Amino acid sequence: MAPCVLQPQRGVRIRPTARWGRAGHILRSPRCCASQGPPRAHDRRPPSAHQPLSTAVLSQHLRSDERSHIGLYPLLHDNTCWFLAADLDGKTALIDALAVVKAARANGIAAGLELSQSGRGAHVWIFFTDAVPAATARSMGTFLLHEAMGMRGSMDLRSYDRLFPNQDVMPSGGFGNLIAAPLEGRKRRDGLTVFLDVSTLEPGGVFHSKLL
Repeated sequence: MAPCVLQPQRGVRIRPTARWGRAGHILRSPRCCASQGPPRAHDRRPPSAHQPLSTAVLSQHLRSDERSHIGLYPLLHDNTCWFLAADLDGKTALIDALAVVKAARANGIAAGLELSQSGRGAHVWIFFTDAVPAATARSMGTFLLHEAMGMRGSMDLRSYDRLFPNQDVMPSGGFGNLIAAPLEGRKRRDGLTVFLDVSTLEPGGVFHSKLL
């Protein structure tokens, strides 16, 4: 599965943070929604209004000019998704995530490794060229986690937290779970939310170059 850049109508949502300001946006195919209040890491709250997603908002996220911070809800109304992300946290998060990336690549799947906002976790991203059922994507993620355990005999999944999408089916009255978008400007300047070259664990690699 080749990586692709998510297009706005394909499941990108934008949420504000309390520290960074009041205005926020959230895109739900086929419409955009705005919400107030801080986004929580795995937020399921539906938005209260609608506003368009624009290149200006995307630019604000990349620059971190304190107006918008993008979060992603991968699960769409038809229970499909355009990407899968694995969230790992803790002391072994980075090395465990690296094993998941290697397992994906060993199976011909392009995967990107992102250092999380806290610097204590990691996300493994897989982008699809077409929408796939969330259940299929999550089954693939589970398979790759087991493959990674086989590659790393000592991997016990203590660092593994969850997959995004977190559900096979859209929950009633919500959007599913939110994951913070990578490449946030302020964090990126501190070397966080960046994609890493798996050979050096330094910022770089194909995902970093395609998305910046």
